[in-house]
Amino acid sequence: MIIHLSKDNIVQYWDLIKYGALKVNQTEQPEEFSRNLLLNLLSEKTQCWLAISEDRKIKAMSLTRIFRDVGDAPHLFVETVFGFEPTTVEEKHDWLESLKTFAKNIGCKSVTTLTSNDLASNAAEKSGLKQTHKVYSVQIGGNHGR
Repeated sequence: MIIHLSKDNIVQYWDLIKYGALKVNQTEQPEEFSRNLLLNLLSEKTQCWLAISEDRKIKAMSLTRIFRDVGDAPHLFVETVFGFEPTTVEEKHDWLESLKTFAKNIGCKSVTTLTSNDLASNAAEKSGLKQTHKVYSVQIGGNHGR
């Protein structure tokens, strides 16, 4: 089962969310990163999703954000995915379907993510995501939480 946490449930799951987010987003400033993440979750600029097993254990979490392209069209961006334990192909599919339904309901044009992890790339492709771009970057200063 995939649930979208409301802002009222963020505090209850904060330690778990922070743990997963910091594991994925290695940062030199974890306190600032955590503070900004909490503010974004409470203001609903960032959304949190939990994959819960039939025996009510939290198996994985993801963080999403809505961004607008230059034409002002909204898109759902998957920023973080962290597994607390292995997930099945069906669970990954259910997760993507939940994100797609949410995105469609709020008028988004796509669901997008970036990864440098081969396992995550394979899971994304098996879940129906297609590679549409290649991303190149260069570090030009401090880590700034990412």
